Amino acid sequence: MSTVWLRPKGNHFHAHDEVSVDVKVDGQTLDLNDWNCVVLDGEGHELPVDAADSLIIFVPEKDGLYTVVAHQRDSNVAGKIVLVVGHDFEPNMAQAGLPVEVFPLRLGYFTVGSDAEFIVLKDKEPYSNGILHAVHEDGTSAVFELAEDGTVVLTINQAGDWLFTAILKDELDDTVYSCSYTIPGVTEEEMHLHDH
Repeated sequence: MSTVWLRPKGNHFHAHDEVSVDVKVDGQTLDLNDWNCVVLDGEGHELPVDAADSLIIFVPEKDGLYTVVAHQRDSNVAGKIVLVVGHDFEPNMAQAGLPVEVFPLRLGYFTVGSDAEFIVLKDKEPYSNGILHAVHEDGTSAVFELAEDGTVVLTINQAGDWLFTAILKDELDDTVYSCSYTIPGVTEEEMHLHDH
């Protein structure tokens, strides 16, 4: 099953400025013609996007949380990332409505030693019979079992980009679903960001 990395170009975003997110599948650059690319604001409203080459490009209208999704057409493979835009906003985050979704319970900038918290949803409900695969950009990996309520808490132990993937098999028809969530730019030390 494929993994979908979504990596933003930059680490600090402002309303009304263009945001670009690079999409790679199994480490390879791809053409997004066979992909549904969607950006949702915190209330679940879809924003206009330009998906060209391997980039999803959008302009956030206001400060908030923006969910960026790439879902392969005619497939059950998807990837997502939630980007923080600006500073002054209600922390609302939209579900993408994917058959299987890795949903972050903690957002922000991560450092080595930070805990990442997720819930895995199947058809928008917590899924408890699964695992979450964690892969670092250098290939280091680990597997974590989901708790009864579909959640998992794990400690990030290395700087760089991380990908968290849930792979679930439907017991009725053997369909396999995959959803990946990217945490980019984990640092050794806490970042101090200033308004520009």
